[in-house]
Amino acid sequence: MNWQYTLYVIPLLIAAAISLSLVFLAWRRRSAPGAVPFMLLMLAVAEWTLGYALRLSSSDLPAKIFWSQVRYVGIVTVPTTWLVLTLRYTDREKWLTRRNLILLTIEPLVTLLLVWTNEFHHLIWDEIRLETVDSLQMWSATHGVAFWIHTAYSYLFILLGSFFLLQMLLRSPQLYRGQAAALLVGALAPAAGNVLVTFNLIPSLLDLTPFGFTIAGLAAAWGLFHFRLLDIVPVARRIIVDSMSDGVIVLDLQNRIVDINPAARRITSRLTSGTLGQTAAQILIEQIENRQDATDSHSGITLSEGSVRRHYDLRISPLKNQRRQPVGRLLVLRDVTEERLLEEMRQDLTHTMVHDLRNPLTTLSMSLGLLDAPHSNNLLPKQRAMLEIARTTIEKMTKLVNNILDVSRLESGLLPLERAPVLLDDLVDGVLPAQAILAAQKGLRLECDIPSTLPHVWVDARLIDRVLENLIGNAIKFTPAGGRVEVLAVADSSEVSVSISDTGPGIPPELQSRLFQKFTTGEREESGSGLGLVFCKLVIEAHDGRIWVESEPAHGATFTFILPIAQTGEHLAKKGE
Repeated sequence: MNWQYTLYVIPLLIAAAISLSLVFLAWRRRSAPGAVPFMLLMLAVAEWTLGYALRLSSSDLPAKIFWSQVRYVGIVTVPTTWLVLTLRYTDREKWLTRRNLILLTIEPLVTLLLVWTNEFHHLIWDEIRLETVDSLQMWSATHGVAFWIHTAYSYLFILLGSFFLLQMLLRSPQLYRGQAAALLVGALAPAAGNVLVTFNLIPSLLDLTPFGFTIAGLAAAWGLFHFRLLDIVPVARRIIVDSMSDGVIVLDLQNRIVDINPAARRITSRLTSGTLGQTAAQILIEQIENRQDATDSHSGITLSEGSVRRHYDLRISPLKNQRRQPVGRLLVLRDVTEERLLEEMRQDLTHTMVHDLRNPLTTLSMSLGLLDAPHSNNLLPKQRAMLEIARTTIEKMTKLVNNILDVSRLESGLLPLERAPVLLDDLVDGVLPAQAILAAQKGLRLECDIPSTLPHVWVDARLIDRVLENLIGNAIKFTPAGGRVEVLAVADSSEVSVSISDTGPGIPPELQSRLFQKFTTGEREESGSGLGLVFCKLVIEAHDGRIWVESEPAHGATFTFILPIAQTGEHLAKKGE
């Protein structure tokens, strides 16, 4: 086998290298819809291009015939894989049944068989010869009937796939038009080169089709990296996004809608907000503009259409490209109208029950006091014990009712905060004496490290007192004798962090995620009503803070909460000054 050098081989090798790189990248994303036929298409293109490069580099006729036969593996594969890719990409996968896929392989296999047996029937190449062009030995051949049948078959598949892509290009949201355009360019560039040479529209012995693959490979690479061809495809969009009951809207940096799913169209279609006369789209744009500097946000909005009012949970998230630069925003609207109605009904029921319970409990407490006062000296020890049990039980029930009422008020925002600049060590000093007695009764060490130099916190002292009582009381309750409970606090530029740690048995991992939910209690005998930590969470969040727990079994637990520093704290005198 003799070889000849030609510069024409260089772009062919570049096209083959691009195609093989795309095969590798498609393999890494092979779970995406359309990734497998895309990978097979690029592999066939690489084989076709390399086969042609080797035919150009060969100088004797038997070698050129051999490499022409080799490259037909890619030639017969490209049209079929192209059609399969476009069918999957444009959501026509129902056509790709097992029977249809088998039928699609018949013509390529028959053509390939005819190529490798051409010397016996000449149905592919009728006459093959060498022609000298600029000292290069070039392939020249006249074609048989089977070649023209395969050419018509290939053009039909290319045109059919391109038609499907053109439909998608015209109908798809802007987000997917770049993808479809990249695929169209990738198909039409080599097809145009093939038409020019096959029908002798330009005088050339060079097959321009593989050179068109250079353009096709670059277009496919552009679609893969710039438009995320195998990461976000319309098939996945329809299956996932269009079928969602939540509204999904994609905005660009100018707050223009570039994609919207059917649920969002229903939500925003001709809706107005009360008497303001604003469209729903305008309301959403205002939500965006109010959060231009936020990386993520979560809020609720109410939209109305006539007398019907709907409540929505609105989440706004940034969209960024691979270089972490902002390219737009994602809006997700979830209808919470029924949830809101159920919550209002639950709150109404809670308020009714609590108020109805408080009156008889107060009456019972007063009655027990009246019963105890004149006859306290005449009661038998057993009667006195039963009276004490009744009084203790009523006190517990009253405390529970009050806790439920406080939690309900905090949830609905009906418990106003009376904020003021307060020194944290003053708050802790007011809580510790009573807790120290409980700790001493259990044989525990109660330690406190609250620097007097901490800045003032901007809080409702009464509510934070109760938070400290709850957390320190729980730590004492669940720590066995001989253990230790510690209260610590540190500050940074904008907030103060308070931690209450114990050396108790710790909190099971399965309980930690539910610990701040209502009526969540452990299995220990000391467990309470399950409202104390809920109250703490609501109070801290009402102060724009947060609370969490860290615990490992047998290694105790640490509850930490954050409080904001008072803006005027630096102007106030420190304690003791």
